[in-house]
Amino acid sequence: MCKHETNVLIADKPEAFAHALINVLNSTTMANLLAQNARQTILDHYSWESKMEPFIKTLKQ
Repeated sequence: MCKHETNVLIADKPEAFAHALINVLNSTTMANLLAQNARQTILDHYSWESKMEPFIKTLKQ
C-alpha cells in the first residue's frame, strides 16, 4: 500500500528522511507525482466510501 517515493516518504534515520525530502523539494515532477499518488492511496484505502463498501455489500446480501 505505502511505497517509498511513490505515495509516501519513508526513512529509518532522520538524515535519510531529510535527503528524501530535499529530493522532493528539488523536483516539481516528483512532488506532484507523490502528491497525486498519496491522495489516491487515501481515497482507495482510507476514505469513508472505501471503508463502508464492504459493510454495505454485507448488508445487501
